[in-house]
Amino acid sequence: MARYSFEIGLTQGGMINLESLATPVIPPAFDFADYSDEIELPNGRVRGMGFPRATWRWGNLEQAERTQLRTFCAGKSAEVYIKTLVNDKTYKTFRAVMVWPAGEDPTCDILLDFELAFRHLVEIV
Repeated sequence: MARYSFEIGLTQGGMINLESLATPVIPPAFDFADYSDEIELPNGRVRGMGFPRATWRWGNLEQAERTQLRTFCAGKSAEVYIKTLVNDKTYKTFRAVMVWPAGEDPTCDILLDFELAFRHLVEIV
């Protein structure tokens, strides 16, 4: 049984828990931001701008786990569906653009500090 509810899929109905993939992937640490940017207003306040974004991070990830995640992102980026923790510690489902990290060495057995970015999140209710 999965300990966490981080999920990913190419379709909303095809999402699967990371721990239940053919090659299970350990749950990531996460960051979530309600806005992708912010601007300072003349009165000193700050306004959030843009779509939410999320980041999944692993301290180390084996090649087989990265290969499994790569099936969801054949190029530099791809549209996916994810279920991730948000700042209030609840899980929400989003359509997102998954961005594969630059400079990743596919021949490395264990990669340290692996990070996937999810941009342009649109919540699915």
